[in-house]
Amino acid sequence: MPCVSQRYGSHSIDLSPATKQAFVPHVGRNSIYIYDINDDGTLAFAAEAPSFGHHDGPRHVVPSRDGKKLYVVTEHTSWVDVYAIHKDSLEHLQRLSVIPTGQSPLPNFPFSWFLFCVGG
Repeated sequence: MPCVSQRYGSHSIDLSPATKQAFVPHVGRNSIYIYDINDDGTLAFAAEAPSFGHHDGPRHVVPSRDGKKLYVVTEHTSWVDVYAIHKDSLEHLQRLSVIPTGQSPLPNFPFSWFLFCVGG
C-alpha cells in the first residue's frame, strides 16, 4: 500500500519562458496543471496532465531551458519522470529511480526493510 501524504495540495509553480507556460505539480490530484502565460503576465488554465503512475504524487517540476522537456520528482514513489512538453499535454518519455539500485530508502535505519510513513 502506498504512503499517502497528509498534504494534498501544491506548493510550487515553475515557469517556462521558452513556451510561455507555467507548471504546477499537485500531490493530491496526482497531476500537473499546465497554464498559459498571457502577454500581461496573468495565467490561463490550459490542461491537467495526470502523473505517469498511480499515487505518484508529483512534487517538484523543472522545465528544460529550451522548453521541450519537463522533469518531475514524485513524492510518494521516489521517481524522476521526464515528459515532452506539448501545448496542452505532457508525453511521458522516461522514468528513473531517485534511490540507487540496491540501496534502501532508509540505509542507516535499523529496520530498513520497512517503510514508515508519518502524516503531519
